[in-house]
Amino acid sequence: MSSTLSRRQALALALAAGLAAPAAGAASGVGAVLLHGKGGRPPRGPLRAVSEGLRTAWVDLREPTLPWAESRYIEGTWNDALGEIGAEVAALRRGSAKVVLVGQSLGACAALSYAARRRDVDALCLVSPGHLPSRWISKGGAVRDSIEEARALVASGKGAEVRGFNDENQGKSLTVRMRADAYLSYFDPEGDAEMPRMAPLVSNIPVLYVVGTGDPGLAWGKPSVFDRLPANPRSRYVEVSGDHFSAGSAASDTIVGWVKGLA
Repeated sequence: MSSTLSRRQALALALAAGLAAPAAGAASGVGAVLLHGKGGRPPRGPLRAVSEGLRTAWVDLREPTLPWAESRYIEGTWNDALGEIGAEVAALRRGSAKVVLVGQSLGACAALSYAARRRDVDALCLVSPGHLPSRWISKGGAVRDSIEEARALVASGKGAEVRGFNDENQGKSLTVRMRADAYLSYFDPEGDAEMPRMAPLVSNIPVLYVVGTGDPGLAWGKPSVFDRLPANPRSRYVEVSGDHFSAGSAASDTIVGWVKGLA
């Protein structure tokens, strides 16, 4: 009788263990906020393959439509944008042990700036980082003219004045109508959207930096941004075959594997 009971007990314990084990598709313990680039339309765009891969890996994922999305371009100030990212991070914190920001182009710039200012994320993945106000100043042209115009307006107490200012996206000229002080918050080379300035202020967290060999940012990204980050043994600089828009897809497996490894 006792041997029969032992077998039943063993079976019951085995069943209980099976029910207690994480089901296929359980949360990985890592959450990610995907930050799209300028003019983006999430979930479509350069981070789509990354998004699909992270979902398959059961990473808790949020894909907000940011102030520089096609449907919002450009709303509010840089600080307002970081506040929106903060709300996404806080939402993930309720269910994820670790939170990583995965940004592409201007989204990568925002991820870096956020991490330097808030210091409440565990890792960064910067894909095809873009938006470098200091380069617009150095090369001249319409964007530099608008930066100088906005500076003059803010300095004279007219920061609330709304005008049409110049922007550029991978060589394509754009115009955005917004307040002078809001425009300057995005384009001031001495502001928080200037990546070389913000990189040394990031805490010592892992950073995956991905850039395509056909991306104009290949020339300045490593010396100006990646090499200025605090050293971390889990940080990686990766070059892939592709341009500014295709690098994320080309590196999607690498990105997903790296994010999963943060658990």
